[in-house]
Amino acid sequence: MRKKIVSAAGALLMAAMMVCSVFAEGTDDLKTIGTREEGAYQIALTNATGRDISAFKIRTNDVLEFSENLMEEGDIFAADETRFFFYKTEDEPELSDEEETEPEEQDEEVSDEEVSDAEEDAADEEQQIGYDLQITFADDQSTAEINAFPFDHIAEGQICAADGVAFLIYTDTETFEEVNTKEFALSILQQAQDAVRQAEEAAAAAAAQPSYSEPSYSAPSYTAPSYTAPSYTAPTYTAPAGGGDDTCIEDGLFW
Repeated sequence: MRKKIVSAAGALLMAAMMVCSVFAEGTDDLKTIGTREEGAYQIALTNATGRDISAFKIRTNDVLEFSENLMEEGDIFAADETRFFFYKTEDEPELSDEEETEPEEQDEEVSDEEVSDAEEDAADEEQQIGYDLQITFADDQSTAEINAFPFDHIAEGQICAADGVAFLIYTDTETFEEVNTKEFALSILQQAQDAVRQAEEAAAAAAAQPSYSEPSYSAPSYTAPSYTAPSYTAPTYTAPAGGGDDTCIEDGLFW
């Protein structure tokens, strides 16, 4: 029991040290990004990318477009500078009175398989809700994204950039363990590169296929045969030349 108490006290001390490290230079000295309002997350972020940042934009992971720039026009989040980042996430849908009421106990027992399926569905739904942060670098206006920004688990952290990705290093406010999202960012980048490569390979394969032209068909021409009626010449009849008295005798007999 004493071990557990000491462990809990140590965790609280670590959390207090984290907060003290953020506020060491005084809250009045820290500039802000976003709007300070009731219900907004307040996170101390240090720009550890080595480059100045000119824009902060947020989107939920179910939309394509990012928000407007959360930094004021012309403002620069300088390299190695620490600022408070304020952001109020979208409100969760409120439950009706019927949904909030615990269901009555059912006579039929729920199987382990049904419980497992319900837990998986709940986990999938939770994974679908998230926020992506896009930063714009001031020197060349290039952008980088930090996917699944952990609003519920971060009080302070560093925004870093290396190997073509942006990522966070922070201490989880629940587990008090240090989290580095670089590997996750690299996996997202690899998936995007694989998708591009597959699309290019598919396009190349389609281009290599022999082209097929529909054969043209010409209807055969038909010429009706000409018919010439045969000419008919009536035969001429020439009566045989008759003989004189010296060639016949009486009663039609020849001699």
